[in-house]
Amino acid sequence: MSKAHIRLYSYQNILTQNIIFGQTTRSTRDGLILHIIDNEGKHGTGDIAPLVFFSNETLPQAEAEIRMVMEAFANSFELETMVAVYLEKQSTLSPSVQFGIESALNCIRHQKENPGEILFTNAAINALIQNDSMDLNRLIEDGYSSFKIKVGQLSIQEEISRINAMTSTHLPPKSIRLDANQAWSFEDACIFWDGLKNREVIEYIEEPLQNPSLLKKLYLKTNMPIALDESLREKDWSRLPFFQGIDAIVYKPTLMGGKSTLLRLMSHYELISPKFVLSSSYESGIGLMNIARMNLKLLNNANPMGIDTYRYLQTDILNESLLINKGRLEAILTPSHQRFFNKNKMNLLHAVHA
Repeated sequence: MSKAHIRLYSYQNILTQNIIFGQTTRSTRDGLILHIIDNEGKHGTGDIAPLVFFSNETLPQAEAEIRMVMEAFANSFELETMVAVYLEKQSTLSPSVQFGIESALNCIRHQKENPGEILFTNAAINALIQNDSMDLNRLIEDGYSSFKIKVGQLSIQEEISRINAMTSTHLPPKSIRLDANQAWSFEDACIFWDGLKNREVIEYIEEPLQNPSLLKKLYLKTNMPIALDESLREKDWSRLPFFQGIDAIVYKPTLMGGKSTLLRLMSHYELISPKFVLSSSYESGIGLMNIARMNLKLLNNANPMGIDTYRYLQTDILNESLLINKGRLEAILTPSHQRFFNKNKMNLLHAVHA
């Protein structure tokens, strides 16, 4: 039996190309890995990786938080005690830290409740489109059936022409997800929707408006299928957009928190029954496996996940890269320290032992 301990590592994955996050351009993705071995020798891992510009917390702040929790965990390495300690501190922790801790503890719980079970997923991936029609056609040939395209960076007429050109090919209904990142005025959003020639291929438009309070009015005027993302980070949930026309909730665990917050959000929106789409924030393979585990266990792989960011990691901390084949993630999600991550690709920052 392994000696119980908790270790915190830092990592830096190199991106395949420079990526702009808000006003910052980055060539690497930095984060922390929490690795817990409980008093029965069960392993749990979590990825803590605030996303610059989008997360409220910085990486140093997240590190300070997780170090504090690790010291509190050190009083007992029994799962239920660690869970109780976490729940006591949860409200004071940032979303990325919540996601990392819950991921590790849920890994351990799954092993205890399902001894010997190999958890496997074969889940559809929503492909990110970077180079318009050329990229779209290549990904269709690769087997993808769901695609996400960023809009809102060009003029409205240019965006209409671009999307009409891309969707002029034969595409399945509701195969295109558009993400405007709250770029448009109410009037521009209406013009954009009215200018689309092939609306039947659009599954939803994510955060079309600069002013989310007008989303319901936009839906009533245009019948546009709307998805929420940035709007969900409102601390006062009574102010979250809530109307029958919300088609999807795009949930990023690193930016919003782990399983417990997702369950609360699902309960909050139960009456209007939007689809829930789990999405990544350029996390490591460990983070993506934990998102995939949530997608399988809580959502039964009902909708394609937005984890195509993995294609943009040139390096990763996993011993074996995740396999994405014909637009699907094929992966064993059962925790195994030896198989999943390579300590030589990380730096040990802190450790506590039983």
